[in-house]
Amino acid sequence: MKTRQKNPDVPEPDEPWSEISPGLWMGGHVWTDGTGRLQPAVAGDEFDLVISLFTRAGHGPHPAVQHLITELPDGPLTADQIHSIQELARTAVSSST
Repeated sequence: MKTRQKNPDVPEPDEPWSEISPGLWMGGHVWTDGTGRLQPAVAGDEFDLVISLFTRAGHGPHPAVQHLITELPDGPLTADQIHSIQELARTAVSSST
């Protein structure tokens, strides 16, 4: 599994997702377990809403979970991409209240 292509010295997270604000979680596609092995971070039905800015087949969420996707580049955003992010942010806020 190829990861951290631009920053190979940065370790992978030690959990699949982290709570960055009450009720708001952030994660990636891989994490390192207690033995140091790389594991896929696969969302199931732990969340009511999953917002993805990059998707990878097989990483969830469960089909019953609302999943919103806006693929974003690692670079400057277009006006349409900025608008999509603003909509996703509004959706995230309204779903947490």
